[in-house]
Amino acid sequence: PLVAVSTILGFLLALQSLVDLRTRLLPHALNLLVFLLGLAVAPHYTFVTWFSALAATALLFASFLAMGMLSTKLAGKPALGAGDLYLVAALGPWLGLGGVPPFLLAVAALGVGMLAWQRNNPKRKKGEPYPFGPILAAAGWLAYLYQYLYWQCIASLAT
Repeated sequence: PLVAVSTILGFLLALQSLVDLRTRLLPHALNLLVFLLGLAVAPHYTFVTWFSALAATALLFASFLAMGMLSTKLAGKPALGAGDLYLVAALGPWLGLGGVPPFLLAVAALGVGMLAWQRNNPKRKKGEPYPFGPILAAAGWLAYLYQYLYWQCIASLAT
């Protein structure tokens, strides 16, 4: 069952990435599906408690909303769309509180890599917005799959 659930999550995240790359939009229906599926199955298959799932959802949404508002204030234009915020919140039940730090690390690393690639891309038009959904989806997938490895590395560094 865990493999089937993980495959469905991977498919939905890949679908959202493709839609965002083509349309620069993340459909709310897909975000809602990821969230509801996570609430339904994560406590049974990923050992994420209901409290951890809902707390991670709230924490991720609030932190990305604050970062989006700050970057909008500094840049003078919107930095995150509502679909991005809802995708981050939808990943909460899948990641739990333990998945938040590896998710943030993956978002930062993938975001810097995407930014460097986009800036050096000669086909990119100046001022064209970056699709951030694929970064969020990939970071969510990596954090979902490898958060145990992240915490093992942190534990080994602490000893």
